Amino acid sequence: MSIPAYAEYEASLAPTGLPRPSHWKVSPLKRLFTIVGGSTPDSSKRELWDGDIPWATPADLGNDCCFDLTSTSRQITPLGLASCGTKMVPAGTILLATRAPIGTVGIAAMPLCTNQGCKSLVPKSGINSRYYAYVLSASTEALTTRGKGTTFLELSGDELGLFHVPVPPPPEQLAIATFLDRETAKIDALVSEHRKLSLLAAEKRQAIVSHAVSGGLAPGARMKPSGVKWLGEVPEHWEEFPLRALFGLKHGYPFDSSRFEESGDFIVMTPGNFWERGGFRKKAQEKFYRGSDFPPEYILKAGQMLVAMTEQAPGLLGSALCVPDTGTYLHNQRLGLVQDLRTDRVCERYLFHLFNSSRYRAEIGCNVSGSTVRHTSPSKIRSVKVYLPPFEEQTRIAHYIDQRLAVLDEMATEAEHTTALLQERRAASIAAAVTGQIDVRGLVAA
Repeated sequence: MSIPAYAEYEASLAPTGLPRPSHWKVSPLKRLFTIVGGSTPDSSKRELWDGDIPWATPADLGNDCCFDLTSTSRQITPLGLASCGTKMVPAGTILLATRAPIGTVGIAAMPLCTNQGCKSLVPKSGINSRYYAYVLSASTEALTTRGKGTTFLELSGDELGLFHVPVPPPPEQLAIATFLDRETAKIDALVSEHRKLSLLAAEKRQAIVSHAVSGGLAPGARMKPSGVKWLGEVPEHWEEFPLRALFGLKHGYPFDSSRFEESGDFIVMTPGNFWERGGFRKKAQEKFYRGSDFPPEYILKAGQMLVAMTEQAPGLLGSALCVPDTGTYLHNQRLGLVQDLRTDRVCERYLFHLFNSSRYRAEIGCNVSGSTVRHTSPSKIRSVKVYLPPFEEQTRIAHYIDQRLAVLDEMATEAEHTTALLQERRAASIAAAVTGQIDVRGLVAA
């Protein structure tokens, strides 16, 4: 579909620097909205909480598919409202997260109030909330650069009020919002389908791994009770072993986090490098260590197997990855290094899949320490009992799992790539429409 441009443009004063349609204006937000701050009642006073007044926080915002905020995770009482500086704002108010991360957006579907992490933008006459919700959602980077603070970035009400935005005539605001509602809904539906495909691939992946390492590949095999709750029945010829009989597990080095930087020679391997698919993933921002004042034995070698001793993501405690051959990685104290592997008893690749099976990880998760951050220890992991098939059968099972997972991973990767492209297209469509780079007036039914 060919989307036309406007007939005439002129230089824009908006933060984008893009030309704007010549009949559009530019204005600071404070001339278009009344900007209202939020606050939080005293959390120790029960009479201020669990009432019937919706109280929004940044965590309530940022719904990918819809701006409308129809409920909040917490509510306050009239006493709570009167006890602090928060104020009620009407339905149709734009809600913007102004503390890191800055820029998530919602629209109040009912009267509500917010905490201090949000600013409420109450529209004045002739202002379409949905159009400006799209404008703000496309302005996250520009808004973030205006944030200030040493502990965390925060966008002040004054700074937000001075933020310049385009001002199309009211009928065009409505037309653009209507066009974007329709087009983003189409893209969101496609994104949802591809996310379902990724989820199905992940579920199938876990089913293949867990079934193979707990029951083998022969469907008619005679079974026996394992006496291990998480395993259930196992093939009769499998033998019981405590993990301590198969390998050692070495704690990492306590690297000084104050010396972590954004670049360098040594990358600190962390539980954040563990992937829900099993194995290694590169983080968006790796941690690099400055200096070489540590024992060289904590420089990891490609192919070594690590076990997550701290839970960075739900369900990944006790999972495994193999060190990649790209980059020089360091072994920190939140990871266990598999060593002294009894290769006469266990196939390393089979053990890798065992560590990444959901049944095994659920067992590890039942015996953890820590209330804020869950963690385990080498002794707890090595105390787990497993049943192993003969070595040659382990090799066949590991090969079977690798083959099946390769197909599923290719499917999931393709779905994720398509999702990323769709989200880029969505963002580009919003940015083009709200800045007047395309003229959507003829594409919206009157």
